[in-house]
Amino acid sequence: MTEFKIIFKNEDGENLLQCSHCGEVFLHQFRIEVFAREEDESEGCHVTVGREKNVTIDRDISRNPSPRRSGLKVWFFCEICGHNSVLDIWQHKGQTYLKII
Repeated sequence: MTEFKIIFKNEDGENLLQCSHCGEVFLHQFRIEVFAREEDESEGCHVTVGREKNVTIDRDISRNPSPRRSGLKVWFFCEICGHNSVLDIWQHKGQTYLKII
């Protein structure tokens, strides 16, 4: 499994995500998906916002990163190597999990 890395930029004092493929820090978010549901519900609300300024809303939560609650998917494109990555974020029992696909 690939991993994002967080690096510290001394000149700005900011934390940046580093591309899991080439190690550069020039990542662009191009899609964000939000999955909202009550605990263990089979349906919920799925909202996608793309860089084309389009928004879609449906009830399909089949790609939700959380097996039981709400979750987020943030899609990245690396300006240097062209690699696409997806950062999944979800919570379970008060803890926040991160995974890269």
